Amino acid sequence: MQKILFIMAPSCAYNSSANTLKEKNITVISQPLSLCYLAGFLRKHGYNIEIYDPHIENYDKSTENNLPDIIRTAIKNKIASTDYDVLGISSPFIYTYQWTHYIADTAKQTHPDKLVITGGGYPSLMPERVMEDRNIDYVVIGEGELALLALLDKINSAEKVDDLDGIAYRSNGNIFVNPKKIFIEEIEDIPYPAWDLVDTDKYFQFQNKKSLNIISSRACPYMCTFCSSYKSWGRGFRKRSAENILGEIDYLLQNFGINEVRFIDDNMTVDKKRFMKIAEGLRDRGIHWNINNISSFTTDNEMLRMMKDGGCDTIAIGVESASKKTLKSLQKPVDLVRTKEILKECRRIGLRCNLLFIAGLPYDTKDDMNKTLKYAEEARADWCTLAMLIPFPGTDIYDFCVEHDYFIEKDIDLAKFTLRNKGFIETEHWDRDWMIKTAHEANIRINFIRNYNILEKDGDLDYAIKMFGHVFRFHPKHVISCICLAYAYFKKGDRDKAAELICNAQSLLELEDVKQDYEEFMNWDEEVINFYHSQIDKNRFCQAGKENSALK
Repeated sequence: MQKILFIMAPSCAYNSSANTLKEKNITVISQPLSLCYLAGFLRKHGYNIEIYDPHIENYDKSTENNLPDIIRTAIKNKIASTDYDVLGISSPFIYTYQWTHYIADTAKQTHPDKLVITGGGYPSLMPERVMEDRNIDYVVIGEGELALLALLDKINSAEKVDDLDGIAYRSNGNIFVNPKKIFIEEIEDIPYPAWDLVDTDKYFQFQNKKSLNIISSRACPYMCTFCSSYKSWGRGFRKRSAENILGEIDYLLQNFGINEVRFIDDNMTVDKKRFMKIAEGLRDRGIHWNINNISSFTTDNEMLRMMKDGGCDTIAIGVESASKKTLKSLQKPVDLVRTKEILKECRRIGLRCNLLFIAGLPYDTKDDMNKTLKYAEEARADWCTLAMLIPFPGTDIYDFCVEHDYFIEKDIDLAKFTLRNKGFIETEHWDRDWMIKTAHEANIRINFIRNYNILEKDGDLDYAIKMFGHVFRFHPKHVISCICLAYAYFKKGDRDKAAELICNAQSLLELEDVKQDYEEFMNWDEEVINFYHSQIDKNRFCQAGKENSALK
């Protein structure tokens, strides 16, 4: 068995029915970094690999509403037309579970004698549940390179797999799970991801930039109760050398013409000496880069200045909560004072800084959550992500919620485990409706109507336009983002674009679903909202049958 077909489970909704403003998931197409790592590793050991990402291969903005149906047909055709020995399904997110089982079912119906193996976030967190699907023969738990290679070698030599680490299998009708205990210590021995096996240009087109993801380390030395990362990477922090990382960047520059990289480590700044070498090398190569997550307690001002000098555009800091009591329960070592100092330094040197928070934590009272939202607003970051808590199975916070009977639904649809969920829990301190309303209003206020970059003299209008434009691209009925985008263009001097967007906003506000979701914000006495009303009152444009005229 030498021919392996890898299929990426799509991250779009499985059904086409979720089309309301609040139900429709934002379309996110994830780069198949893990699959490219697996492919490069297996190819090194003599296996013939093909990667198929049905989401990117069939994505078209004009067909988003019926994209699931298009993807299902494409998956059927791909499996039927491909000669393979083993089908590997990458299922990175729990909410992709329906796609995972659909792919497995399609494969067994088409080629019942071929093996189906799956791995990724969903199978790693819920291996027993996944193996209840008899269309799936094996689950690879967590870090997959060594485990998948060992499994394939055992199968090829007709040996038993019961002694393999990090494998779920079936024997005599019973499901067995061997926990993940062995991790690759020398991660530099793993070949660079096999990006040559995918059409990177399609990802570039979707992103509107030539950017690829890089992970410079595996695992995190901290033990936050909400984090499920250790299920995949373990607890032992393992890092690649600066030389190895820069070598990968040279490979990406030479072969794929990238102009940006995004580091997706859990915490990239743990080792200052290594980090400074990486930043210096990136500066010498003249490439833009972003960091998915840093910690305030591992980042000093010298590192921030090196980021800026090295070509870093944006960093993100995971704060989660501004309640010291809640942070202690989260086991999250955040320095709230230092975080604000970092923001000030970033503003001073021109480095964009985003903050990450979690709404709906089970340890929070209403006062705790309001304290967090107040901190987020006072911090004046470039952007604040206010994500609803996702209590992933297998995490400490999930067990805490079960123990305290906080889950509203006893049998949760796994499709709801997304960043767009409406909250899974209620506590004795707050109910879900209050939490959702409070977080939603805070998001509109902090990120849009009172966004630092469009209100302050030293604001970054280009970044505001980028962020508002991103929201409006994927949520074309988000009238507040449309108005804020108009104001940003107005302040930048592009009156024609601002006028066009104001007209668009006026049309949107005539729709009943938009009114229902956003009309209350249109009554707020805020600079951005008052700007919109003043332009509409002046009646300078948006008149029926007439072309838009520029704002003055």
